[in-house]
Amino acid sequence: MKTQLKNAAYGVLDYTAHPIGMLLIAPIILRHLGVAQYGIWAIVTAAVSAGSIIASGFGDANIQHVASQRNTGDRSALLRVVRSTMGIHLFLGTAIALTCWMLAPYLTAKVTASQPSVQSACLWSLRIASLMILARSVESVCISTQRAFERYGAAVRISIAARLATLAVAAGMTFVCRSVVGIMIASAILLVFGVWLQWVQLKKLLGADSLTPSFDRGATRALFAFGIFSWLQAVSGVIFGQADRLATGASLGAVAVASYALCVQLAQPIYGLAASGLHFLFPYLSARREGSPVEFRRSVLVGLLANLLLVAAGVSVVLLFGEQVLYSWAGASVAEIAKPILPLIAWSSALMGLSVTGSYTMLALGRVRTVTWLNLSGGAVMITLIMTLLPHYGLWGVAAARLSYGPITLLLYIPLALILCRGAGPTRDRDMVRRAPTHANLLGIQVEALDMGRAVARVRQALDERQKGYVCMIGAHGIMEAQRDPDLALAYANSIIKVPDGMPTVWVGRAQGCREMQRVAGPDLMLEIFRQRDFAHYTHFLYGGKEGIAEELAAGFTAHFPWARIVGTWTPPFRDLLPSEEEKLIATIDRLKPDIIWVGISTPKQDKFMQKYLAHFETTLMFGVGAAFDFHTGRIRDCSNWIKLAGLQWLHRLLQDPRRLWRRYLRNNPAFLWCIALQLTGLRKYPAREAAFEVVRIQNRVVAESRALHEASPLV
Repeated sequence: MKTQLKNAAYGVLDYTAHPIGMLLIAPIILRHLGVAQYGIWAIVTAAVSAGSIIASGFGDANIQHVASQRNTGDRSALLRVVRSTMGIHLFLGTAIALTCWMLAPYLTAKVTASQPSVQSACLWSLRIASLMILARSVESVCISTQRAFERYGAAVRISIAARLATLAVAAGMTFVCRSVVGIMIASAILLVFGVWLQWVQLKKLLGADSLTPSFDRGATRALFAFGIFSWLQAVSGVIFGQADRLATGASLGAVAVASYALCVQLAQPIYGLAASGLHFLFPYLSARREGSPVEFRRSVLVGLLANLLLVAAGVSVVLLFGEQVLYSWAGASVAEIAKPILPLIAWSSALMGLSVTGSYTMLALGRVRTVTWLNLSGGAVMITLIMTLLPHYGLWGVAAARLSYGPITLLLYIPLALILCRGAGPTRDRDMVRRAPTHANLLGIQVEALDMGRAVARVRQALDERQKGYVCMIGAHGIMEAQRDPDLALAYANSIIKVPDGMPTVWVGRAQGCREMQRVAGPDLMLEIFRQRDFAHYTHFLYGGKEGIAEELAAGFTAHFPWARIVGTWTPPFRDLLPSEEEKLIATIDRLKPDIIWVGISTPKQDKFMQKYLAHFETTLMFGVGAAFDFHTGRIRDCSNWIKLAGLQWLHRLLQDPRRLWRRYLRNNPAFLWCIALQLTGLRKYPAREAAFEVVRIQNRVVAESRALHEASPLV
């Protein structure tokens, strides 16, 4: 405990030392160099910071692999990982440094358009910054490796000393040369010296004669499997970290973005202190992932408690004293604009801060993909909401949009709770695949572990074997409706194929061990079946849509897929069928005898319709495909694939038709998250409902057999 408290203290010191030093020397540089050169120094410092983050994106992968292997005694394998990380970082650092060097003239022209006298200083400062990015990429390997050995003090002391010395020299040189270029040269020299010290210390730690960069095939492949996602997080973090300020500045002007940026700067330590203070959890848990599950769980819970305390303390300080700090920093005019949005930004940082323990634990368990996709989803939602709310609500809308990021990242506690409740640390992916279940249980509704290929194969098998039944596309909306509607739950239970429609369904399925489950939406499955010539000898019937849509869809599919045999269409009323309409529909189906009936009347109507009429129709398979008719005729505009994979198609649909859909999503989405959290954590049981409806299946089979007997014996 004493060692980890020291590591936490060093982590906080590493986070706070440089920003505090920057604040202390900023007035000195501003006074002696002037506003123009101070601005250049601030821009160049930000460029070094952003470039270094991107160039060092494989540092987490290095920590995870070194921490996992350090107790094996295989120093040569450990050294191969470090040298491969060094090679990757040198490659990234060189690429980013060259990019920065080549873009320097363009950036200089933009930055110094109104100040041509400092053009040369800006150009050379940016080019020196590009070399510093390369040095930082090497330094990050040294620091991440020592952190993997839980030696925070040794790494941080050199890093802090080099940075503080750089700031002190920068302040001192303003009295000597009064040039930002001189400051950057001195900073680069001190940085290189600090990197050399880190290099020597790392060689001693590893007992290595050389740390020459390499690309060992096995080590590099292992690093990329983890590191490509941590690098993607680093890049997206840089982008998302600036997107809100760029949008605010472009729309509302300099004063508004200054007010917003001050609030963000004031609230940032709520997240930053938690992230830096608890960073030791990452290597600590990585090294113990194969140990006692009880000890592992206990460590996570202690980390979560510390996380809560740090965030609570931080948000309390900001809410109590934030306004006074704003007035002292920026004066009354800016503070009055910033004051209303400060609580929103403070709580947004708090929500992000609460995800720290979960993120480090999932990274330690090797679940980097989950962390990455949730962070990307959070950023995508935030940017989407900024674009939506900014024109209507101004600065308050931007702050409210920022508030959406945290709750999405907190969703990682759902799979984490499931892993911990299973009584083990990490289960290796290959073992999970080997024992992967065939179905996921979502609040008692069974969903098959399918991807598009397996779904099409299941359909082909059912048609070839003439298995009479219907196919349900099951998403979060349908699952929640089934909790309130026993008839819908019955319809799902009796379906012959239960397809995962929507990313939330897939995420829960994967959390339950269905590692190969993928999203198979109704419109996509319909298109895939029509596209494949293997289904050319089967006939289709289209039931659904508004007046004329089914006919338009039939014409469009026939034009695109000449082998498709669409034998009929039917536009139903927006109500239950009357007895006369029912008889007419049954007679039409009996006459045409389609192999497949596509039903597009939305959930839950389509699922209950298929269950009711399957026994009465002369067909093999019925598919409930929701809005597929509207999608494929262009009446509803489809979204990009990345929006679907981020689980945000519902938001795209809501923005297109808010009047009809807002109640559905407001009612079902929060309830789904809550109930799934209860299920995955084991606080509430949702037994599968399959067995309870076996009697109904028998009844349906009896109806179908009776009807077949009646047709075979017309005199009866």
